[in-house]
Amino acid sequence: MATVVKSMATSGVDGFMVEIEASTIRGQQQSMSIIGLPDQAVKEAGERIQAAIEACGYDIPKDITILSLAPGDKRKRGSQFDLLLRCLSPLNFYKQNNSPLQSIVVSV
Repeated sequence: MATVVKSMATSGVDGFMVEIEASTIRGQQQSMSIIGLPDQAVKEAGERIQAAIEACGYDIPKDITILSLAPGDKRKRGSQFDLLLRCLSPLNFYKQNNSPLQSIVVSV
């Protein structure tokens, strides 16, 4: 079961909707992939997210996490997705394990 949040991104002066979907595959080695035409700053978000989770004292599950940014035909730039990607990881984990946690509200 995937967890989806919606965000916005810009292309020049135009804005467009971005759906960020997190899926988890049970694995024996922890990894995180970000797909959907991310630029280098968005790709590096995976390492920043893992460092933030560990710095907070939480264990990172030994699962393969795939974060998909849609639409796939538009480049996503910058680090504005970091917070949403960070919130999606534990929310998706709790959802997979039938935890009572149902939602997270993020205000910036």
